Amino acid sequence: MIATLLLLCGAMLFSLFVPIGSLFNIDWFLFGISFHVDLIAKVFLLFTSFVWLMSALYAVHTISKRERSFWFWFFITFLGNFGLCFVSDVLGFYLFFSLMSFGAFGLIIHEKTKEAKEAAFVYIKYVIVGEVLLFIAIVSLVSQCGGTQFEQITCSDSLATLILVLLAFGIKIGVFFLHSWLPLAHASAPASASAVLSGVMLKAGVLGWIRFMPFGVASSEIAGYSLIVLGVLAIYGGLYGLTQNKLKSLLAYSSISQMGYVVVLFGLVLLDTQKSELLLYAILSFSAHHALNKSALFLLSSEINKYGLDLRKVLLFAFFALSLIGLPFTSGAIAKEMLKSGVDSSVLLALLSLGAVVTALLMLKFLSLSREIQKVSSPLSPLLPIFGLFLGSLALPWILESAGGFRWMQVLPFFMALGIYIFLKKQKIEIPLMPQGDMLALFYLPRQELKKSRNIQKQRWDFSRALEAVFRSIEAALSQEKYVFLFLLGYLLFLSVLRFFLY
Repeated sequence: MIATLLLLCGAMLFSLFVPIGSLFNIDWFLFGISFHVDLIAKVFLLFTSFVWLMSALYAVHTISKRERSFWFWFFITFLGNFGLCFVSDVLGFYLFFSLMSFGAFGLIIHEKTKEAKEAAFVYIKYVIVGEVLLFIAIVSLVSQCGGTQFEQITCSDSLATLILVLLAFGIKIGVFFLHSWLPLAHASAPASASAVLSGVMLKAGVLGWIRFMPFGVASSEIAGYSLIVLGVLAIYGGLYGLTQNKLKSLLAYSSISQMGYVVVLFGLVLLDTQKSELLLYAILSFSAHHALNKSALFLLSSEINKYGLDLRKVLLFAFFALSLIGLPFTSGAIAKEMLKSGVDSSVLLALLSLGAVVTALLMLKFLSLSREIQKVSSPLSPLLPIFGLFLGSLALPWILESAGGFRWMQVLPFFMALGIYIFLKKQKIEIPLMPQGDMLALFYLPRQELKKSRNIQKQRWDFSRALEAVFRSIEAALSQEKYVFLFLLGYLLFLSVLRFFLY
């Protein structure tokens, strides 16, 4: 624990003081791995290290079971997340991205409950599919462009490779249709793990798209329009969170909805390369805003589940919720104004503006669920890291050099959501409870019932059962820390051999 906290403090200081343009090379590792701190890396380093540090400080006060296991996986996952922020080599990125993704398995399964195991099992399936797609994309890019540095792989104009990149990182972002793992994993992990899963690890997928896509170089109408449609579906698909009765599950659907805005921005980038610089700045601003506020809400949800609401928690919740909605003078208002500045279509602009109604409804449902929890006296110390995130979010508009202004469209969605909420309450309309994982659960449960009724699953050896056995083996291996070192050594050897042949 102490070693991890010292590492996180060092990472925070490094992120603050490392100058843009710094280069680092490790020639002996993987036949050479390089790091470059550009503007994109600097922004990601800052909010990533800060959220991880605040989450670790919260974990100090709240993790009491299997501490050694938790801090081991916390360290491994952070190492991967931090490294990928400023690595400048595609194979190095693949290494750190995989390290982060597999390490998160240990955080999700930490509670060892039935729900945690099922969520971790679903998560690892998505991870393996994403890693395979990313590996194929990397081999394709390197073979086409003849280099492994990010600036060397922008030559590719292959639609197939672009689709592989979009799918591989789309799983991590939680793009609509690829998102079902997310509410299961975020709801089952400890709060300090959920905070980094939603706050910063989703942004690793955003960074992957920035690094691997032909950002500002090539365009694709098919991919661009597809991302815009999927982004809008995600924004409004977040309404499924209203059918949940767990705070963290509701916040997970809010994250899916919020990341829909980023997906739309990437779609616009692929449609109009002339706006890539403006849209990139909007993506970075929105990512930092969401990282600070959503991670804080995950930590706060844990305190509310334990002790109920009091005045301190109500004030903190109000600040973070209003910022996510995008009310004036908050970081959310600044980020969303930057987002809308790159949108020319009035229809799309209206859809993005009214998307705040979804966020507001989810925040009102969060408050309603919180009020049902019995209030007891709570300690102050676990709230201090949340207060640290509050200060970060409060300072973000000035860091972005924009204090914002007042616009009616910033407050109108909130009052629309409030009117809808009051109407539902007065009419006593109850929203039905639905399973977590939405499409995955709704598809999986009927299929299981069908198998039971026909009683055929015990007599057939098919591909799905073989694949299930492989995933179970991986799950069993990853659940024991002593095997992780062997896995990492083998993985490093594999990447070393791959780099040797690619060169």
